[in-house]
Amino acid sequence: MDFSTIKNKMEAKDGSGYKNVREICADVRLIFKNAMKYNDERNDVHVVAKTLLAKFEEKWLLLLPKVDEELDVIDKRLEQMRETVVQKCTFALTPCL
Repeated sequence: MDFSTIKNKMEAKDGSGYKNVREICADVRLIFKNAMKYNDERNDVHVVAKTLLAKFEEKWLLLLPKVDEELDVIDKRLEQMRETVVQKCTFALTPCL
């Protein structure tokens, strides 16, 4: 995983991209964790990756409430749409007297 792959998946218009922001978050974490895993603790790459992961987690915690709020709005809208579809289907299937 690398940042160009993340960028490409974010910009994908063919349905192959990320489904939600949590998938992006997981891939960002994977980049930093791989950098730490494959580089010795004293290596600059490991040290910088560890620092950036900590900073990312700090910023993610600030963003998370906003993400949850947006997901709640989407969930409510989907529920409204589902209820509308059920009502229309029920109406279409009800015989006229």
